[in-house]
Amino acid sequence: MIALLPHKILVQSTITLCMTLIDQIGYNRVMATKPKAFQPDTKYSLNEIARIGREFYINELKDKLEKTKMGHYVVTEVESKEYFVDRDLKKAIDRARKKFPNKLFHIVRVGDLHSLAKNDEQKNAWLF
Repeated sequence: MIALLPHKILVQSTITLCMTLIDQIGYNRVMATKPKAFQPDTKYSLNEIARIGREFYINELKDKLEKTKMGHYVVTEVESKEYFVDRDLKKAIDRARKKFPNKLFHIVRVGDLHSLAKNDEQKNAWLF
């Protein structure tokens, strides 16, 4: 036979268990496992990243990539002008994040300059 615990007892049991764990491993250690907020390592604002990335794509990449990579995604780290191209957006982002883990990227789909913009102010500056 399974007895259901009243809600108040269940909550109290959970709190007691958590407090016991904190006592055993130490409060500071528990608090140290809290995820830290992402702090992008960039000297540019989102609007500047969008502008610089857009200009770089149009002036340096557009003509070359539209011949062979139509529909692929271009993820650009605007400070270094290094870019990653892949048909799969997640793969392109993963490669960019592996090399530049704390950067913001400009992302565009080859052949469709506005494909990832949510609105005119964001213009393809994204954090992944």
